[in-house]
Amino acid sequence: MATGILYIYHNADAYGGGDESLLALLSGLDRDKFNPYVLCTCDGIFTNKLRGLGIEFKIIDKDYLERIGRFRLLFLLIQLSIFIRKSKIKLIHINSLGKLHYLTVLCKLMGIRSVYHLRSLIVIRAICKRTRLIVNLSDRIITHCKHMEKTAIEAGLSKNKICVIYNGVDLNKFRPDISREIFWKELGLNGGTNLIGMAGRIVHWKGCDDFIKAAREVVSSIPDTKFVIVGEAPEKDYLYGLTKLSEKLGVRDKIIFTGLHSDMPKVFAALDIFVLPSWEEPFARVVLEAMAAAKPVVGTNVGGTPEQLIDNVTGLLVPPRNSVYLAEAIIKILRDKKIAKEMGVFGRRRVEESFGLDLHVRKVEDVYNILVPAR
Repeated sequence: MATGILYIYHNADAYGGGDESLLALLSGLDRDKFNPYVLCTCDGIFTNKLRGLGIEFKIIDKDYLERIGRFRLLFLLIQLSIFIRKSKIKLIHINSLGKLHYLTVLCKLMGIRSVYHLRSLIVIRAICKRTRLIVNLSDRIITHCKHMEKTAIEAGLSKNKICVIYNGVDLNKFRPDISREIFWKELGLNGGTNLIGMAGRIVHWKGCDDFIKAAREVVSSIPDTKFVIVGEAPEKDYLYGLTKLSEKLGVRDKIIFTGLHSDMPKVFAALDIFVLPSWEEPFARVVLEAMAAAKPVVGTNVGGTPEQLIDNVTGLLVPPRNSVYLAEAIIKILRDKKIAKEMGVFGRRRVEESFGLDLHVRKVEDVYNILVPAR
């Protein structure tokens, strides 16, 4: 009989890398051995994809959770504990910080095992004394890179419970052989243009302004170059500021904002170089996706990025918050097509060897099997 697992995710209202990582895990899970249920806080892109995977889910409104008082929260948790018993849930896998992580306490009393998956530096920074005690009650704490492991230990989380499991990429989905013409036509570009891209949530710490400043330097040396920024902008004022910056620097016609895109393999296929200009970054899955698509990567030397990108092999590492170095790295790769191709080949090979989805799922399932051995 398959082991019932309840996955808890508080941040489904802001679609990003955490959503993609959890969905990737759920898509690769051995459904003969594990039966997943998901508890989340919003109906949208995330839940639509759950429907596509045929996974049962329940929504508890995020605004309701944020306003809920202690007694109603306790009543809600008791209701959920009854659901856990009736559904024969043997393990809960908590994927984000929020009020539902208090289930860890009830599960401990019920003899249900629990896993806490740290997917964000913001979550670690939000851990206070009370939440630290709750997270440490879990049976395992998963971090998706060594940088996150170090940060979690510094935040007071139990070193003995932490294990590092790198995020995995579906190598059949992100491939080098996808036609670049599809996205080019969507953007209205011609075949002689260089296309440099970044992807992710459009927020200040992602370094979008550095990307635009670097664009000015690049086009002054290599004019036939365009820059595309793919992702959702939760702060419209920040997005407006970026468009004004591009106008001020005289590169507005070189910058394309696409918003959230539903077909990222097609986007990566169209790029000549992928850029991650973040000021800080836990472990960006877009870097792995770009490498899987055999694209050279220019990334900032922060967080978990050096664990993904090998400098001068799969791409180039540069200091954060420095558009000059960013531009120099982009120009260097654009001017040497042989190096660019070799970096792409080595990047694909690195993902195949160390960051494939099958490897990621197998290691998470190993954790499940240790905590809830098959009978």
